[in-house]
Amino acid sequence: MAPGKRTGTVRFITLQPYKKVVLGIRSDYDGPAFVGETIMEARFERQGTATLVTIVFTNIPLGIKPEDSEKATELSLDGLERYLQVP
Repeated sequence: MAPGKRTGTVRFITLQPYKKVVLGIRSDYDGPAFVGETIMEARFERQGTATLVTIVFTNIPLGIKPEDSEKATELSLDGLERYLQVP
């Protein structure tokens, strides 16, 4: 696995098409600081021809830095944006 990459499991908790997705995320890191399920809620709000995406993380285990989750989310959204762009 590449340096800085995490593994784990993800499950859908809520899926409301065009409105909201809630995921439960568990890290495969060992140790008590990584125990627990992070909840990620993504809300989608249409604004004209664009969509406002709001992502909130809760219940982040103490061993995972919030800024690391934020950076990983930004990278994922950048990749999604590139994928969805019309040529």
